[in-house]
Amino acid sequence: GQNSLYLGSQTHYLAPHTFSYSNDLLIVGKQGLNVMAKSSHECGEPIYGLHSFSTQNQNFIVVSFQNSSRLLEIVDTSIKISEKALIKENVRTLGICQLVSSQGMNILFQVTPDGLSLYKAKLQTCDYVLNTATLTSSHIVCYASNSRQILLFASNKTFYVIQLNLSTNSNDNVSFTVTFYVTAMSFTEPDKTTGLSEYVVYGVFDSQSPSIEVHQFSIDTAARVRIITEKMPSKVVSIKIVNVMMEGVEVMKLIAGLEDGTIVVGNIDTVQRVIDKVAMIQFGSYPCYLTPIFPKYDNPVFLGL
Repeated sequence: GQNSLYLGSQTHYLAPHTFSYSNDLLIVGKQGLNVMAKSSHECGEPIYGLHSFSTQNQNFIVVSFQNSSRLLEIVDTSIKISEKALIKENVRTLGICQLVSSQGMNILFQVTPDGLSLYKAKLQTCDYVLNTATLTSSHIVCYASNSRQILLFASNKTFYVIQLNLSTNSNDNVSFTVTFYVTAMSFTEPDKTTGLSEYVVYGVFDSQSPSIEVHQFSIDTAARVRIITEKMPSKVVSIKIVNVMMEGVEVMKLIAGLEDGTIVVGNIDTVQRVIDKVAMIQFGSYPCYLTPIFPKYDNPVFLGL
């Protein structure tokens, strides 16, 4: 198990699910030796996930354990227990989402297996706005988000959408069921004008075979269309989508981590409706999880563990 949290300038050992990124620092749940630590925090139990975010010029880490979470704050290069009640700490955290209002204010959501909770700054409380455990006796499997949209997939094959309406400064909430099971997903980069993503990419696992699917996405039922299906050799556990410039042309790049340790890289062509120039890299023999680091760089960098 990984029981400690370190801020360091160098590490030789990383463990799956136990790394994140905040304010030019790589945050690592240590497994092994040889970490040049600037600060550490003893967690006392195995770490299941790390999720970092910034709000009001403060940098935070949510440490997720098997059945609970802990909010820590990064002050300079030190890790401290936060006095703020920004999250629910009695449940495991799957992720942190921040929607941005028309006034530029961050609206903080916590994704948990039970649903989605919202931090209310005026009341300084964190309450569920969607509780699938109570509503349908299901749990959240995976999610995707950007500054305007949150998409949750539950174990009963139901999607829940929270989309911020900037004209009314309220949320448009939609749910719909599907026939397939989603193991990972990612929005494509949002439109610069609307802030909405036109497509969502799913890792799909059903009785036939695992695959990656690209769907046109909308809160309007008629506008949700599957446009690409690409079979995979193993179940997809992690997906990232980025736009990169290649020879003067902007390309939508897919990076996926599979259960058998393979990394899949390809270009999504929504006009021809294909994923082309697919390369498969055997990274290991265990599930491969991806996380972006150093997003200020011109070319995106990902850790695959």
